[in-house]
Amino acid sequence: MTSSPSTSPHASTCRLAIAGWAALIAVLLLASQAATAHAQQSLFGDDGIPYGRAPVSYDGPATANPIAKLAAKIAAGRAKLTFEPGHGYLRSLLAALNVPVESQVLVFSKSSLNERLISPRTPRAIYFNDEVYVAWVPGAASLEISVMDRDKGAVFYTLAQQPQEMPRLERDLRCVECHVASHTLDVPGHLLRSFETSESGKLLTGYSQISHDTPHAQRWGGWYVTGKPSPLPHLGNLVGEAQYAQYRQQPQTGGTVADLAGRFDTSAYLVPTSDVVAMLVLDHQVHFQNLCIRLSMETRLGLPTETTARRLARYLLFADAPALPAPVAGTSGFNAWFTRQGQGTAAGRLRKLNLQDRVFEHRLSYLVASSAFDALPAQAKSAVYRHVASLLLGDGQDRLPWPPQERLATWQLLLAVRSDVPEDLRQLAP
Repeated sequence: MTSSPSTSPHASTCRLAIAGWAALIAVLLLASQAATAHAQQSLFGDDGIPYGRAPVSYDGPATANPIAKLAAKIAAGRAKLTFEPGHGYLRSLLAALNVPVESQVLVFSKSSLNERLISPRTPRAIYFNDEVYVAWVPGAASLEISVMDRDKGAVFYTLAQQPQEMPRLERDLRCVECHVASHTLDVPGHLLRSFETSESGKLLTGYSQISHDTPHAQRWGGWYVTGKPSPLPHLGNLVGEAQYAQYRQQPQTGGTVADLAGRFDTSAYLVPTSDVVAMLVLDHQVHFQNLCIRLSMETRLGLPTETTARRLARYLLFADAPALPAPVAGTSGFNAWFTRQGQGTAAGRLRKLNLQDRVFEHRLSYLVASSAFDALPAQAKSAVYRHVASLLLGDGQDRLPWPPQERLATWQLLLAVRSDVPEDLRQLAP
């Protein structure tokens, strides 16, 4: 007697197998859909800035930045990077990009691609100029590099730390998983954070967005800070909950230190410093660039721009920056390098440092002459200029409470630096 299909053990096994495969396929389809959705979402800021779409097309080729240009020169045999024991390509790369070793700042909080290697005994070194950031961690398999791209915002690369006939600077799209967030204004940008850490460098509590507007007492948790000893209050150089608790009771126990001897082996680094002036400049620069990226993308994507233009105008005038609570002085040589850039030009005047009651002598950012600001669409720059004019020359409530002479001098300095200020605005002041 033949068993019916409904009762055959073989048929039942087949049905179970088919059902299993169907379930597996369904899971795979769902996973694929989730991955696709995640990839699509990764090209949108949290508030819907569609930087993955034209004309930005973030994941498309990036060519309008110094790293892409250096990579092209290496590929064409017109540039060469030299590998050395200990630091790999670091020193050679910095020289090729005109990034000064004196800009070195050291962060020991566990973050970035190499967080497992970072600790108070092995801090991550960051070097920078107006456009490029290079990070090195002892023992890491690659250098981390980021750059301001005039079309795409912050773009990220790695360079393998092993001798190669032709080193390759590889674009790394993974970085936007952290570098697109509310702290970067929801566009591909850079991050500066200040976190109290455990004795191993693990993040405990802190602030995810630091700029020149942040009170100094809240800055630099998880960072080393060197220079001439100063009573400037900050969270730098503190490690472990006990030291932070003491700082909260006695803020004078913190502060800038002359050297980092005894904290880690400084001889493993290009220079033994984490310069306080470089830290202050970095605090200003990162958020300025993020504002420019945001405004550029809003303009090019046809989104509202008024709020960001107003914010950038206030920021480039240091309108909301707190005064320095105490004078500071760096010791790495960064001051001299910074002030030499653009020397003899109107833009170079914006690099004059004060360091007594504020960072810069002039309350007009040196970055108005940078590639980040240059890259703004003309209509975006015009909007910023109009807000600046209102802040400096207007008679409304938003006019800055500065001495009249300083407001006029600042406006005239802007006109000297920027030739693209609209003519009707140029006529506003003598």
